[in-house]
Amino acid sequence: VGPSSFVVVDGLPLWWNAYGIYGITADPQIGTLQVQVLSDDTIKEFYDSIPVGSKKYAKAWYNPFDKVVQWLYRTTEASTAQQRMMFDAVLCLNTQTRAFYPWTIDQSTNPVRICGLVATKGAGVTTETNNILVGLDNLLSGVDEVITSTTVSSQIRPTFKYLTLTPVTGSTWN
Repeated sequence: VGPSSFVVVDGLPLWWNAYGIYGITADPQIGTLQVQVLSDDTIKEFYDSIPVGSKKYAKAWYNPFDKVVQWLYRTTEASTAQQRMMFDAVLCLNTQTRAFYPWTIDQSTNPVRICGLVATKGAGVTTETNNILVGLDNLLSGVDEVITSTTVSSQIRPTFKYLTLTPVTGSTWN
């Protein structure tokens, strides 16, 4: 339905169309690829209730660490071009268990609008502050100034991050 619903999971694509969520799977016994409908036996009625216009603008991202795909979408048809990219629901797929689970964002109490997502990954850096002791005396107390820092690099666990818009005035968004 829309190009933003495509996502690559471990080398094979998943995507939305008007009738369901599809994926290409590999058949190791005969060495071929086949298209499989992932939603028919699980969430067909739920998926059918999503407006076709919302399916067209759905956005997908995959978190390879958690093995979860998330699709952002609207639960109602957009009445403006700007609303097409303001999402109020997420459909998740755990690719290991094949479990789907949806969640929605209450927009009646929350002025922030989600407009995109990414799964972050990479290395991170933290800085630690250390107290310096000479015997039992803490050199940082009193007038002695000693500054030291230790930088520790570590792998950051991939996680979903949401791109948001916040209303400024009227219909203007930042």
